[in-house]
Amino acid sequence: MPPATIKFSRATDITETYNAVNPEQLLLPGDPRYVDCAPWRGDEHIVNMIARRIIRADAAKPVQYLKQLLAGHRGCGKSTELLLLKKRLEDAGYFVVYFDAALEIDINDVDYADILLTMMRQLEMQVRQSGLGLKLDPVRLDDLALRLAKVTIENEDRNIVENTLESEFRVEPQIPFFAKMMAAVRGFMTSGSTYKKQLRVEIQQRTAQFLEDLNDLIDKLQLQLREQGKPGLIIIIDSLDRIIPHALDEKGLRNTHSAIYLEHAEHLKAPHCHVIYTLPISIYFNENLSKAYPDLPHMLPMIKIREENGRICADGLDAMRRVILQRVQVESVFEDEKSIDKLCLASGGHVRDLMHLMRYACDYSSKQISPLAVDKAIRALVREYDRLVKDADLPRLVQVHREKRLPSDAEFALLPYHLIVLEYQNGERWADLHPAVQETRKFREAWDNEQKALRQKTTAKARRKTKR
Repeated sequence: MPPATIKFSRATDITETYNAVNPEQLLLPGDPRYVDCAPWRGDEHIVNMIARRIIRADAAKPVQYLKQLLAGHRGCGKSTELLLLKKRLEDAGYFVVYFDAALEIDINDVDYADILLTMMRQLEMQVRQSGLGLKLDPVRLDDLALRLAKVTIENEDRNIVENTLESEFRVEPQIPFFAKMMAAVRGFMTSGSTYKKQLRVEIQQRTAQFLEDLNDLIDKLQLQLREQGKPGLIIIIDSLDRIIPHALDEKGLRNTHSAIYLEHAEHLKAPHCHVIYTLPISIYFNENLSKAYPDLPHMLPMIKIREENGRICADGLDAMRRVILQRVQVESVFEDEKSIDKLCLASGGHVRDLMHLMRYACDYSSKQISPLAVDKAIRALVREYDRLVKDADLPRLVQVHREKRLPSDAEFALLPYHLIVLEYQNGERWADLHPAVQETRKFREAWDNEQKALRQKTTAKARRKTKR
């Protein structure tokens, strides 16, 4: 969307501020609220890196279709960056199919078959709606639709199936047959219908056939795109990082994350086009990931507002401050401008948590945000994280805070997924606890106990040395 079409006026009161800092609102390319924080996230701009890889891979003969993975803490800004990537690739001539998986499948119950089916549905729909005169093979699409109908509606007569879809599933009558069937499939996937299991079994038992169908459609689409002078097709799947991890064995070594990305890596890599998958951060640290995917996964770290030694990173803090300044008129909304830095530091460089803190501060304010309201907002966030911290994790949290790194052991994997541990990547990669976690009573007690034990150990060692 061109920047000129996006209008936004900075908030001047508490009500406007509350709406201006909606943590769930995505920023589209050209939005005046966007702040480029890339220099304080890592050594390279993620959008530039992913786009550069694709363009270079397209220069190979034959083209090397990349399957790139993007990980990052939930709410760190991946969706905003992916929308920027989409625009950049479209500006370069690519046909980009982007979709939010959280709107298409049940994130609480996901299988690789769900992802492939949704990819097929979105491909057909976005090609049909593109206005570019592109067409997917209707014979192959109809054949696939009938196979899916056989396992759900339990009928292979096209007329009966269409009538059933329109009457029982309330599917629009004017769209193509395949689109009707896939609209019903989407309903099965998002509603937890018993048909979901049947669809999965159909794909799992005939994965090779399904991928052959998908790739035949993609191959013919790639030819049409190149005839139009376009370099090709790219698929971007957002929000897969939100997949809820469920243990699949008694020891917890296998879960839904590893099942999808590792056990079914070959299926995710099969499409004959460039694909960008978002990745749960818990599996980013899995050592088998690099064996399954040839290209190094990307990581969108937190914005560095402190150095590893705890000192404030002035430039990173300024970037976070501008996230607020782009949204609100500080002199009208805050009693004390110093409160902004306090909120930014309490967020740990996590943009969505900064938005949450701003909203909490609004909750405790009537006319302007006072320093007292800011303190209450920070305490509210600390209470949220206090509920997330498990007693069994306290020794691990102490270790992370002491060593400033996140071990790759499985028992540490879910800490970044729940935002208890945040990773930073400026020069060397390092990690620390979310500031709100550091302020919880249970962690402070665990940390103080360790420090006390270390002092006692040091004192005992000194006494032994003196006696000698």
